[in-house]
Amino acid sequence: MDVFNTTQDKAPTINTTEEQVNTGTLIDHLNLNEQELNYINMLKEKDAFVVAMRQVEAVYVVNDDEISGFHYRLIHNFADQFGLNLEVKTVDISDYWKDETGDVEKVQTDPTYAYNPVLFDEVDIYCDSLTVVPWRKKLVQFIEVYPKSRIVVNSKGLKIQTLEI
Repeated sequence: MDVFNTTQDKAPTINTTEEQVNTGTLIDHLNLNEQELNYINMLKEKDAFVVAMRQVEAVYVVNDDEISGFHYRLIHNFADQFGLNLEVKTVDISDYWKDETGDVEKVQTDPTYAYNPVLFDEVDIYCDSLTVVPWRKKLVQFIEVYPKSRIVVNSKGLKIQTLEI
């Protein structure tokens, strides 16, 4: 796993008390509650806002001095809006799910087994495109940011009898 500090001309610090959320920025539209404001203030007190991301197209890509990817831009703008020092920790997809033994298989097969992935000891949040499957939902909270779509493929001449989604 690599760690990159991606702070670029950090935005001015934004006071995030309930009375002072109105700053003329995107924050105005978030309607943060007290718990969310407390979380943002806790992040501000840390040296860095550490985000786990995979180096894959559309998530996080580093080419020479340029960093791109939809998820990177999303989290970078979030950090800028709140005056957070963004640090990206690049990971493999299996790192998201590992328990303290490094195992992922048991949570996939045992419906009663759940734990906190060890990566959460090192990062504040995951920012990635991940398929929601039941065993993953036991470990992390998913937030849908864009609509889902499905593609149905069928052999020519065969009639689809049922489709379960």
